[in-house]
This record gives sequence, structure tokens and C-alpha cells, in this order.
Amino acid sequence: MFGEEKLNNHYFLRYALTKEFFDEFNGLNYSGIELPTCLVRHFHLRIKEFVDENISNEPFLTFLKLKHPMQSVRDAQQALSQNKPVRKKLYNANHYKTYLMPGRFVQLALDHFSTDKVVFTLTSAADTEAVKGKKLPGNFSTFQLGDHLPSVHLPAAKRKQLSQFINKKESLLSESHFLFKDPSFFTWLRGYIFRMAKMVHVYESLILKEKVGVIIDHVDITVPGCITSLIGLKYDIPYVSVPQVLMTDRSIIPSRAAKYLVWGKMYKAWLIKRGIHTSKIEIVGNMNFEYARQKLNTSIDVGEFKRKHNIPQNHYIATWTTQPFEKAVNEQVLDWLKKTEMLPLTFIIRPHPSDNSDYKQLAGKKGNFLILSREDMELYDNLYVTDFLLTISSNTAIEAAIMKKPLIVLKPRIPYHYELNNNSFNYFLENASAGIVVKESAELKREIERLIQDKAYYTKTYNQGQSFLKSMISPEKSPSMVISRILRELNEKKST
Repeated sequence: MFGEEKLNNHYFLRYALTKEFFDEFNGLNYSGIELPTCLVRHFHLRIKEFVDENISNEPFLTFLKLKHPMQSVRDAQQALSQNKPVRKKLYNANHYKTYLMPGRFVQLALDHFSTDKVVFTLTSAADTEAVKGKKLPGNFSTFQLGDHLPSVHLPAAKRKQLSQFINKKESLLSESHFLFKDPSFFTWLRGYIFRMAKMVHVYESLILKEKVGVIIDHVDITVPGCITSLIGLKYDIPYVSVPQVLMTDRSIIPSRAAKYLVWGKMYKAWLIKRGIHTSKIEIVGNMNFEYARQKLNTSIDVGEFKRKHNIPQNHYIATWTTQPFEKAVNEQVLDWLKKTEMLPLTFIIRPHPSDNSDYKQLAGKKGNFLILSREDMELYDNLYVTDFLLTISSNTAIEAAIMKKPLIVLKPRIPYHYELNNNSFNYFLENASAGIVVKESAELKREIERLIQDKAYYTKTYNQGQSFLKSMISPEKSPSMVISRILRELNEKKST
């Protein structure tokens, strides 16, 4: 659903090279945790040029497939998740009751863990912004890695051991290995390995000092999830993966969570196909959608909204939610929209936070475009006033369905991109029959015209979206309540 099961050349190279990295450098460890397993995301960024250069190199691909016979994403998950720390029993483990979670989950904690001890990791701007201005009880605290890392000094013996291992590997591989012979690789490795060892030290110290009983995060292969999941394995502290946005394989493989709290049947099936055992997966819905919808201003008057923004009262409103593709992709879509100008229709362009295109300039002086960022208007307020949504593969497709709005799935030509278009993820809405699929400008104009003129067709498209929604999202009224119950059960289970 969010990427095919069979490994294409891109993902085969990504994961075979990761296995090569794990195998060659598994002697680099700190506190029993193999440091290369914490560097997955950094390593994937490092090998971008190599992967792109060899994606069609059949002789090299054949050679590597003989060495690492992975055919499916399940094979990759199995091969890459085997590097686990040696288990260590905690003394008085039943006293470990604190919840460790990212700052963006602050509302979950305020609503359901107000009397429990909670530590929030502030890893990103979103985490910091989420807790900003919140009145936190005394049993809540925040933790910023940057405040602690500078004071960490690795033992001299450990620094020497790590340096000697890297030096030895460099002398063995620098002339012969297809990937590691690049002199800059070992410069890169030395730059990251000591920093990663310090991070392991900091997070392990935090977990032990605060007596953490459950670790919660939303992404598995970036810091802190890639580290805290391994520390959780070491001490038998459950690490729980709670994804808040749609993900493809690059964001989750390899994964080592004790539990996966997912949105619905479709998400669960996708994880099972990746080798995650069904007993580890619970369907809970999406609390991000739950909390975002609570901000909806139902007193908005659509007529007044149109007057405020100089939209003709007889116009339908369509919202296009952009994504951070290469500029040419979004310009192609914008060109399609411009060719509908004769219809009684105004487009709201809602740029993705990472989309840097200047849509005011690109749209020109045409009167049927309104650019609204999330600073201008909350998403659910935007969806409230819109008649239908257009997007390629954004989360907003699901949120539009939640708000009972029909969907037009845009399918422009998207070139291969190492990060943004490397498998079939961007076609999951089409594959799931979530709405009307359009592939060129004339088709878009024709479909929009039919939507606004044919009530039966509008209803059919709406029903299509609702059918998609049922398979995508659990009908739970309060995902946060279900999530809190499962987390509490995991915490209490250690005492029995």
C-alpha cells in the first residue's frame, strides 16, 4: 500500500548496502549497543550518490544480490533487525514507571497521564513548539539532547578502542571495497561514531535515571527512536511506535518496536507484509487527526469567508494541498489548475511546510487562486469551507475524507528522486481507489466540471472516499484514549 513488497533496485541497494555496513562495522559498539544500527538514517543519506549511480548497473546488482539475497522488504527487515543488544536485567524493574515520549505528544500526556511521571524529548522544532506555552504539571519534565551532549566525555579506553577498530578497517577496506574504499567515508564515519556513542550514553543515562518504563516515539530510524528502541531491547523496556503521518519503507525499516499502534486495517496489513508479527500491532486510529479536528471552528460562515477573500458567491472552492516535490512537479499541477479558469471555481493552494515554491508569483494575477498557509488558517477550518480536495499523496486526503469531502487524486509525471519518489508510495491513493484519478489537464477540467454539475457523481465520489476511509482509519472516537490504555497496560505488565 505505502510501497511495494518486492524490492526495486533503489531499495535493494539501500538495504543491501546497509547490511554491508552493519556486517563490516559491528565491532563498533558502546554499552553493548552496535553503533552502526543507530546510524541508519545518516548512512542512507551518505550513500545517496552511490545508489543513484548504480541503480541501473546490472553487473553490480547481480554481484550484490549473490552476497545479500534480499528479494522483499520482509527480507530486508529480517536481515537488518537481527543486530540486537545483549539483554540486561534491571534491578527493581517494577519501579520503572516513567513515560518517555516526544514533545509533540504533550496533549496525550495532559489528557491521560496528568498524574504520571512523563519526560518529553524535544528533538525537533515541532516538539519544542508543541510544549511551548503549555502549563505542565510538576511531574512532567522536558529533555533536550543538546543541553547534555557537550558535557559527555567518553572514557579514553573506549575512544581508543573505537579509533583502533576504524583504523584497522580503513587499512583493510580502503583499497578494495566497492563502497568503503572512498577516503571520505572514513572521515564521515569518524565524525559520526563518537557523537553517536555520546548519544547512546546520554539516552541510556536518562532512561535509567528517570526510571523509564515505556518509550514512545513516532519514527523509528532517526534520533532518538533509533537509539531508544535499542536501549529498550537491552533492558526489556517496551518501545512503542505510534506513527502520525503516512510512511514508506525508508522511514521504518529496520524496526525493533515491541508494539505498533497504527491507524487502521490497511496500515496493519502493510506492516505484516514487512515481517512485523500481527501480535505486535494494535489498531488505534490517529490521535494527530483527533486533536487537529478538535480545533475546528464550526462557526465559520462560508459566505462570509468568500466575501472576506473576494471569492464570488457562486464559486465552488477546491483545495490543493501541495507536497515538497521537485519544482517542476508542482508547476505542472498548477498549470493544470489554470486551465480550469472558465469554471465557477476558486482554488485554495495550501503549501506543504517544506514546499518553498512562491505560489503567488507562479499563479500570477489570476483571480481564482488563494494561497493559505497553516499560519493563515487551520487545516480543518480550510477543509470545512472547501467542496473537494486535490492532492498527490498527502495525509490531507485522509483528513478530507474525515471531513466528508470528495477527493481528486492528482497523478502528474514525477521523476525518480532518492528521497521523495523511489517506489510506488505516491500512488497509494490511486491504488486504494480513494477518489477520482486525473493524469492530465483536460481530464482534470472534465472531472471537476462533472463534480460541480452532477450531484450523483459528487455523491459517488464522496462515497468512494468514505469507503477508503473505513479501511484506512479505525472508527475509534478517541484514539488518544485507546493509546493511553495500551501504554498503561504495557507499563503495568512489568509488575506482574
